[in-house]
Amino acid sequence: MKRGLIALAALLAVPALAHAQGTITGIATGEDFFAPADVSSDAGVESFHWRWGPPDTATGHNVREQSKLFYSGGVEPAGELTITPSAGTFRYYCEAHGFISATGKPVGMAGQIAVRPTATPQGKQTLITWATETTDTGNRYDVKQKVGSKKAKVVKENTKAIEGAFKLKRGTGYTFQVRSRKGKSASDWSPKLKVKG
Repeated sequence: MKRGLIALAALLAVPALAHAQGTITGIATGEDFFAPADVSSDAGVESFHWRWGPPDTATGHNVREQSKLFYSGGVEPAGELTITPSAGTFRYYCEAHGFISATGKPVGMAGQIAVRPTATPQGKQTLITWATETTDTGNRYDVKQKVGSKKAKVVKENTKAIEGAFKLKRGTGYTFQVRSRKGKSASDWSPKLKVKG
């Protein structure tokens, strides 16, 4: 009986493990800073967590992505937020102590999360993944592709797909960038992913 219960518990745990998203990185919240302020990752690999409140901080804070692709809500004396980002560059700030400049630079209590898509070789093509079922910073995506020295072109626009297969020509270099969308809001383009055919 005891062995049967252990086996049943193990089977029930498998779906939960299958949806695990990798590591959670904490971003510290001080009186007027986030640390680290700038972080980078690959899509589907990492989640990010902010927490603030006494005794670490004496004033209120929040976390707001520039176009509200993620938002903890109004400034409060205590709070927290966890996100699992899709591909893109997300600039964020505390509405009480920071902002994003007109040139896109985080200023004061502000930061940036840069998330690259990933590539999985599949013979004469590669599978580019820009989101997973559990990412929460977009539900539509734009994909930009550069082939060799040609000008980059948007090859998928406002797609619901979280990945796509792209044919590769042997010896040719490819660059992919993605931005995440939710409604009318959009991130900036992700860091470049370079793939060799």
